[in-house]
Amino acid sequence: MLKRTIRVVELFTQTGDWGEVRRVVFDQNIFQTENLNTIKADYSEIKRRLLTLSPEALQKLSQVPSETAKIINLIAIFNVYPLFREFMSEFVYNRFQMGNRELVPTHFLHFIEEMKFRHEELQHKGEITIKKGSGFIFQILRETGLLNGELIVSPFLPWEVSDLPELKDSTIRKALLQ
Repeated sequence: MLKRTIRVVELFTQTGDWGEVRRVVFDQNIFQTENLNTIKADYSEIKRRLLTLSPEALQKLSQVPSETAKIINLIAIFNVYPLFREFMSEFVYNRFQMGNRELVPTHFLHFIEEMKFRHEELQHKGEITIKKGSGFIFQILRETGLLNGELIVSPFLPWEVSDLPELKDSTIRKALLQ
């Protein structure tokens, strides 16, 4: 959804009005899809992520190369999905620091089992929901280049993101394997 996200950011940068952005997304079908439910779901998810970013990150998202935009978008995803951020900043970061670069979906399942002791709400999550979440996480890791096959790859943080307020948060930095 990176291309869609960038298009939404561009519209917001031009208008400064989320209502107008929504109108353009739906009226002009900028996602180029026939399914209204897909437009609604994608727009809602994109807006939800973008609202978590600082104004600096939001502005840069539409001005930087796609590899850099992936990193900013990943930060937004970490903001929206704290369990994903926690998985990356605790489990994956620690493995990476110890030199163990292998990462497979069962690692996430083991992480969730450990987390169930700390977060009561996770005890009620079904196996199918957890497996879907794992699939979502590993898809994002592949798309952003943090996972190559079954190997974790530490991203190079471009200079364009070095001054973002989001990177002052040590959890976000660890989630980005920095």
